[in-house]
Amino acid sequence: MKMTIVGVLLAAGLALTLSGCTSNLGNQEEVMLPEISMVEARTTQNDELRQIMTHVPDEIIVKNYGLVPQSRAMSCNWADEKPMNPEEGIFLAGRAKIDAKPGADLLEVLKEIRTAYEGKSGWKVSPAEKANLVGTDEGIVLESSEGYRYHVDVSTETRGDGILRISASSFSPCFQIPDDFDIDAEY
Repeated sequence: MKMTIVGVLLAAGLALTLSGCTSNLGNQEEVMLPEISMVEARTTQNDELRQIMTHVPDEIIVKNYGLVPQSRAMSCNWADEKPMNPEEGIFLAGRAKIDAKPGADLLEVLKEIRTAYEGKSGWKVSPAEKANLVGTDEGIVLESSEGYRYHVDVSTETRGDGILRISASSFSPCFQIPDDFDIDAEY
């Protein structure tokens, strides 16, 4: 139970940090949020998550969980416990994960992903600030020129059965709330 709560809190903290939706103190210029459709935000993330996971060799995969099911959009000011509003915008998050065989060199897989994205035009690659989360030894953050962020981390600590995990969490940039947005819908 404690691990579930810790996991939820860590995911929420990552969502805040990686989505770029945390508030800055002091005077701010008004920022014009981009217009992105819900379909575009989800499709962009899912396509890139699939691309990231292609770097995991088939021969080390025990289980590919694929992409998480659709989810609700989040307010970019959710940490302030304020309702959604047009000034702050919304974002979508996503995730993909794979379990790997005992002894698989996931650090090498992470290195391959890092190298691939360092070579892609318009992408920034940086070490993850919280790379030592529970069961995680290494992580990187990939950011596209459009502001989509992907946190890729690998576990080098095995579970009781020796299985390792690589996961990628995605966060769209904050964007304008579309006219056809339904707060209860999953996208």
